[in-house]
Order: sequence, then structure tokens, then C-alpha cells
Amino acid sequence: IQWAEHVVWIYPIWWGFMPALLKGFIDRVMLPGFAFNYRKDNPMWDRHLKGKTARIITTMDTPGWYDWLMYRSAGQTIMKRAILGFCGFGPIYTTSISSMRHLSVASKEKWLRKIEDTGALFGNRIAGGGNHKDCFPLIHTYLFSSGLDYGYAPQHLRGDTATGQTRVATGYCGADPTTADL
Repeated sequence: IQWAEHVVWIYPIWWGFMPALLKGFIDRVMLPGFAFNYRKDNPMWDRHLKGKTARIITTMDTPGWYDWLMYRSAGQTIMKRAILGFCGFGPIYTTSISSMRHLSVASKEKWLRKIEDTGALFGNRIAGGGNHKDCFPLIHTYLFSSGLDYGYAPQHLRGDTATGQTRVATGYCGADPTTADL
């Protein structure tokens, strides 16, 4: 997070919010002194992660319209405003893939291509050219394990159902997705 210019957060929406494992990570990393500092005798705070941008990609079984109408997209809104915005990230882009259990394999593949293309374009903008699709196998891995697979992804790209571990995007280009467990 410290050296990144852009951080991509990908997670499923469970019970209207991010999984506890991700929340625990945030609670242990986005701490005073690193992500922000409170000012003495002042209600304001210093945002240490200013200048960084972010994208939040979420998956859920709930229809998008229902999530917005009933919950005001709380799973993304809290991450965007109360966590990342509080620490200085901006702008923060969001992508929500809803009604996962009803998506066809072709629709899931279309979403993966769209996310890979968006990531490559953004990476090109940051780096001034080149092909950055090699940075996105981990995103592909996580999207499959968070709901885009439903029996479709190769076994090494799925979460381990026996241990409950989920493969996650680490933001490390060229990492081996089979060892990127959290």
C-alpha cells in the first residue's frame, strides 16, 4: 500500500459487507501513524495515503438494484468513504458484479475481460505505456474464488473449501497465483 500508486480491492459482499478476513486486514494495517494521524486538540486528521487512487470490485448474489435500494451499497460505500477516503485515497472507482449465481459462464468471462482491460488501461496510464496484463492473473484468481467460478475455474484458481482460505490479489505483478494465500 505504501509504495502503490493505485490499489485494487476485490472482495465478495457477504451479509452486506466485506468478509471478516479483509476487515481484519484493514484493522491491522490502516492504523494511526501509517494511514492517518489524529491532530492534537483538533477534531481533524491527517490523511497519509493522499495521492493514491483505488478501485473497489465487489461480487454478490444480490441484484444490484436491491443492494442500492435497501442498503445503499453499504459494502462499497463504507470501504470507499469511511476507510479509503478517510485515509486519503482519491479518486476511488467502483465496480459491482451482482446476481452472480444467475450469470452465465459467458457473462462471467465478459466481466473478467472487462476488468483485465480496465486494469491494463489504467496500468498503461500510470506507467506510460507497455502491457500490464501480467499484473492481473491474481485479480482473475480472486474473482473466480469469490464467486465467478461456480464450478468453472480450474481447481488451482479456487478458494480452498477444506480450509476456508481464499486466494487474493496481492498487488504484486508476476506473483504465482497458486501461492498467494492470505
